[in-house]
Amino acid sequence: MEDIWEVLNDEIPYYFSDIAEEFSFGFIKINKIETALANNKFALLISLDRFYIVVDYVFRDEHGELIKYNCDSFLAEKYDENDRKNLLEGKNAKEQIINEFSIARNGLKSKWNKVLNGNTDWFEDFKKSRWFSVSKLTRDEVKSLDGIIIDWMRDDH
Repeated sequence: MEDIWEVLNDEIPYYFSDIAEEFSFGFIKINKIETALANNKFALLISLDRFYIVVDYVFRDEHGELIKYNCDSFLAEKYDENDRKNLLEGKNAKEQIINEFSIARNGLKSKWNKVLNGNTDWFEDFKKSRWFSVSKLTRDEVKSLDGIIIDWMRDDH
């Protein structure tokens, strides 16, 4: 039997191709349920979890350490009805995840263009928000992103 979450994870490049092209990201499959849109400065991790997705932000801090900001709720708080257009009908997992892909893609492009461009001014607002959370990267994430994200935050950024 086919694993629907792995199939959907494999479709992330299709649903986020316009963002990847416009903002110079490559796709890296981290594992069966997680794919990164990455460049040499940061990555957006897209993880599947039952009926929704989670978007995290990975970068190197001033010490060169990989850091994962759990910023999904912070980002999603800005999404609005314009980001929720042309959604699929249906309540099963596949339609719900595809709708989550669409909402996140639209919301990132319409509300978080500066994040996609690599601007980190939003960090301060995120750190002050009720959503601020940092977590340790998994082995798969470190293995997949360590050689990709090579630039780190310096005082001149």
